[in-house]
Amino acid sequence: MGRILVIDDDASVREALRWALREAAHEVTLAADGLEGTRKYKEESADLVITDLFMPGQDGVKTILELRKFDPQVRILAVSGNVLSETVLPIAEKLGAIGILQKPWEIKQLLKAVDTALHAPVPAEKSA
Repeated sequence: MGRILVIDDDASVREALRWALREAAHEVTLAADGLEGTRKYKEESADLVITDLFMPGQDGVKTILELRKFDPQVRILAVSGNVLSETVLPIAEKLGAIGILQKPWEIKQLLKAVDTALHAPVPAEKSA
């Protein structure tokens, strides 16, 4: 299926994503924050990056910007459960996230969003 990099500061969310994605036959790499995720993507790219938006250190918006700067065609699915999600998720989409998903999500929703993102056209370069 696809190689997916999951970036989330919540260990239980990372593990839930790992389990659900592996059950769907995806190869999964985990990162606990945006800095680690960006480093891992630069070492070995992925078909899709799933990133939380609200994390300590480097947040998801900065992570999206860094990843798109390194690889303008990276596919990113932004997720968030923060009370500001309704405002920030559309911003993430404008910055180049191919899709957005609000927590809490059901596994069926997640897998549909992942499938859609993996099969979406490669993002066009956006100027910052």
